[in-house]
Amino acid sequence: PLDNVINDPWVKLTALCPLDPLSCISLHLNVEHSVDQGRRHGFDNGRVLNSVSGTNDNAAFREVIFADSSFVNKRIESFLNFLGTGIEFIKKYIDLLALHNMNTFHWHLTEDQGWRIEIKKYPKLTEIGSYRKQTQIGHSDYYFPRRYDGKEKRGYYTQEEIKEIVKYASDRFITVIPEIEMPGHASAALASYPELSCGLGKTYVVRDYFDVFDEVYCPKEHTFEFLQNVLTEVMELFPSHYIHIGGDECPKKAWKKCAHCQHLMKWEGLPNEEALQSWFIHRIEQFVNSKGRDIIGWDEILEGGLAPNATVMSWRGEKGGIEAAHQRHKVIMTPGKKCYLDYYQESPEFAPLAIGGFLPLDTVYNYNPLPAELTPEEQAYIWLSLVCWLCQRCNGHSRNIRTSSRLPVGWIRSLNDWIIAE
Repeated sequence: PLDNVINDPWVKLTALCPLDPLSCISLHLNVEHSVDQGRRHGFDNGRVLNSVSGTNDNAAFREVIFADSSFVNKRIESFLNFLGTGIEFIKKYIDLLALHNMNTFHWHLTEDQGWRIEIKKYPKLTEIGSYRKQTQIGHSDYYFPRRYDGKEKRGYYTQEEIKEIVKYASDRFITVIPEIEMPGHASAALASYPELSCGLGKTYVVRDYFDVFDEVYCPKEHTFEFLQNVLTEVMELFPSHYIHIGGDECPKKAWKKCAHCQHLMKWEGLPNEEALQSWFIHRIEQFVNSKGRDIIGWDEILEGGLAPNATVMSWRGEKGGIEAAHQRHKVIMTPGKKCYLDYYQESPEFAPLAIGGFLPLDTVYNYNPLPAELTPEEQAYIWLSLVCWLCQRCNGHSRNIRTSSRLPVGWIRSLNDWIIAE
């Protein structure tokens, strides 16, 4: 139980070890936010320590200090991505984030394989875009031709459900940041509204397997009107300061063949299609900024020139994050080989199905998100993230274990040193 609240900024919690009533943990949580948030974090810290204190040794825990250092105050600790899963499942993972004092939930709501958010102005996005006839099983690298489950998949989150999730998270001091993909990963949207594409005589479908597809938005006025209307409804549902607009894995094949795109590049003086993508992102950022918000994008948004106020999510290693920090842009470090929790942590021959790769527990635990190439001033722009692409290919057990292992990295590691409680 919470026994008392000491004057700001310290909150004290006393908790009993479950197997030894005489063992007492005294937790002091230094918070620079609110007393209520401090109480919550203190309570959750007690739950975590109680859960691992199965010992009769009275000296197992004496006093633990959780200092809310500047490393934590300026950084987003956690991003978890979900696609097409139920509302109760989402609440379960929000509870897991809260238990580990993580303050942000990144909710990936649109993809090639399905559009998962209700947009009232564009009902076809869920009437058509939320449905696919089947889903790929396993990895195409292992099984070719591809194998499918033969089961129809349909579903999306209503706006009322999203409001419920946002409030549920807020009550646990977690901010929900939505991601609406653009200009790539747009197969589901283009299957719903083909007029948003470059045309080229192609039939667009919601994809039933995993890949990077050529289906991208065409940068014409009708497309921007659509995206702005979508983002307006999204921002009415999500009060977060940041809106994630994707920007990753955008093939340029359609743009190279599109007469409108080539004319637009000449009109705007753009040297190549990478610059066209940058122009696209700049325009979306201007709209989001006009609503008092800022954008986050994957590190591909660096190509062709970074939008002025954009935050970069560095997933293809640390190179993009380092480049953005040199430019004094905020960075979310989430390199796949360090932070993607849906990778294997043992031989695929023995492990449950995962998305691929190899990421053992000690690698996750020991990752320092502050590159040595950056000056202390540049390191101040770095935030920390972990990512889990949750799909039917991924198993939950290792994800939970490695989520727990990120706690010392995000909350206890202070710059280049470890704070160790003994």
